[in-house]
Amino acid sequence: DGAEQSKIEATISSCLRIAHVKGWVSIAFPAISTGLFMVPKDVCARAFKNAADSFWTKYPDTSAKMIWLCLTIEDYPVFERILKSQ
Repeated sequence: DGAEQSKIEATISSCLRIAHVKGWVSIAFPAISTGLFMVPKDVCARAFKNAADSFWTKYPDTSAKMIWLCLTIEDYPVFERILKSQ
């Protein structure tokens, strides 16, 4: 219904804060909403990049140091391009 990137970003941010509070070292995500809900992969990848960058800026000493992305072979190139961009 619109604003998919900000909604996905908010979801990821909430999950990362929970990981921080729980003291988790890592957390795993799928490519949220890119399947059934047909959110474009680049929108999802940008949401991950923004949420992770913001999280680690806000919580530099967090125990949550690793995000695992569970991607299909089709998802990978899009996420790689966006996550490696400045």
